[in-house]
Amino acid sequence: MPRATKKNCHYCDCLLLLTAAGLLVLVIMFFAVDRSDIITSSLPKRNNITVSDQTFAHAVVVSDVQLMKGGFLIIQKGVGEMPGSVLGTSLFLDAGFYQNIGIVLSPESNVEAGDVLFVGVIYDVNHDRRYDNTDFVNSPKDQNGWPLRAAFSVRESN
Repeated sequence: MPRATKKNCHYCDCLLLLTAAGLLVLVIMFFAVDRSDIITSSLPKRNNITVSDQTFAHAVVVSDVQLMKGGFLIIQKGVGEMPGSVLGTSLFLDAGFYQNIGIVLSPESNVEAGDVLFVGVIYDVNHDRRYDNTDFVNSPKDQNGWPLRAAFSVRESN
């Protein structure tokens, strides 16, 4: 059985030193990389709402929502081409992507087939996670400066 010689041990020492140096370089690279966007890269870069025409059953479903900040979805009855009074609000939604958000409307909403409803985004400016009228003034705007909203029609139920 061959014995380890001084030459073989020197080779092992070099290999061990190179492995340790390689690990040290990897650790330095890991901590030197700017990781500030790791969490925020999963957040939406803009607000967006997708909603479809639907039959009315005292609730509406918003298909897709992207929120840059925490807030609420509100449903308003159309008055002409403009949104009117608030008929219902979602629970607080953190920034992120959502699908199929159900919003129950108030019993006094008087929504009928043929009505136009609007869904809008309202930021929670006072950070209390409850919708109130003070939040309404700080809604996100579209590219034309209008509050972000989407219109949809109420269809006749089958």
